[in-house]
Amino acid sequence: MEQEKKEDLRVKRTRKLLSKALLSLIENHSFNSISVKEICEEAMVHRATFYKHFNDKYDLLAYSLKEIADEFHFPDSSLEEVHAKLFNVGLKYKRLLSQLFLEERDSLRYI
Repeated sequence: MEQEKKEDLRVKRTRKLLSKALLSLIENHSFNSISVKEICEEAMVHRATFYKHFNDKYDLLAYSLKEIADEFHFPDSSLEEVHAKLFNVGLKYKRLLSQLFLEERDSLRYI
């Protein structure tokens, strides 16, 4: 059971490193231009490790967005606290959200 916990922590740590690397890269590059190789270099993990955890960069993005969405869980908060937390989360991920919305808008333009 102890061994199982350690493996869990390693998986969480690796996923967190990869997610953080992706979000860091999105600060300066469009998501479409980012490669798995670049994500791995930024996270300092091997490509094989990446593929043990995620199918592709879209899978990593979905995981990262779910982690961000979890930050929007505000049980027992007042309306003012919810507004403040939403504002802070929005600021924290401003570049990511901007990139994703701009890319989505640009991809819809050609439909």
